[in-house]
Amino acid sequence: MDGNRPKRKFRKRSLALTPMSRLMPNVITLMSLCVGFSSVRFALAGDWKYAIACIVGAAIMDGADGRIARLLNSSSPFGAELDSLADFVAFGASPALVLYLFSVRLIGAYGWAICLFYMVCSVLRLARFNIQSAGSPDQRWERKFFTGVPITFAAIIAVTPVILSLEYSFNIFALPAFCSVFMFLSGALMISRLKTFSFKTVKISQKIMLPVMLAIGFVVVSLVTAPWLTIIFVVTVYLLTIPASMRCHKRLACCNVADSPPLTEDR
Repeated sequence: MDGNRPKRKFRKRSLALTPMSRLMPNVITLMSLCVGFSSVRFALAGDWKYAIACIVGAAIMDGADGRIARLLNSSSPFGAELDSLADFVAFGASPALVLYLFSVRLIGAYGWAICLFYMVCSVLRLARFNIQSAGSPDQRWERKFFTGVPITFAAIIAVTPVILSLEYSFNIFALPAFCSVFMFLSGALMISRLKTFSFKTVKISQKIMLPVMLAIGFVVVSLVTAPWLTIIFVVTVYLLTIPASMRCHKRLACCNVADSPPLTEDR
């Protein structure tokens, strides 16, 4: 009878991946490294448009490789270490060298010192991120936030004077002091204790899928038609979200502390 039949255990079929598809996130990471460091080559030639385009393109690739790795379930310790090393080259060393060649070199040793400061901050930021990623926080809501500004956004903030000089013909944007201030601020934001939103954990519901796709399409069109204004707008909006992320983190921390059970003394 049917009632005596043994129950079958159904297993979820995992997505069949070829070796090439498993390597795809690492390939994109290497592409991000190569594109980001190519900005130095264009900076040496004085082609600042392509130098900035390489850094922005590397940032887009850096955001895509993690998403693809999670989608394909191909994350690995090797990929995580490779991503950190590529991030330092593309967003730590490259922006520092681009700004040094652009303007900061005019103040000699002081300009080189501010470049070293930015690079040291980028290394410390990546080291702290790796340590925090290795551990598993007790509160899942902590995964919604970064500690400090991610290195990709910090790199774009650092090269903002070059972007401003490409959009507006004002000499103030090319002054070494102006560029040094942006490098110092971007480095300080990386190693700060500010809580910033982590867009890696954002889940888009079906209800807002269409508006989000329209917004992404608008940003892509804006990057094609007015790239420098679009990048300045994105950087400004991101900086304005930092106070909101700090308030959101504080509110969630207070709610979780209030909901946690009181500690009892063992007797």
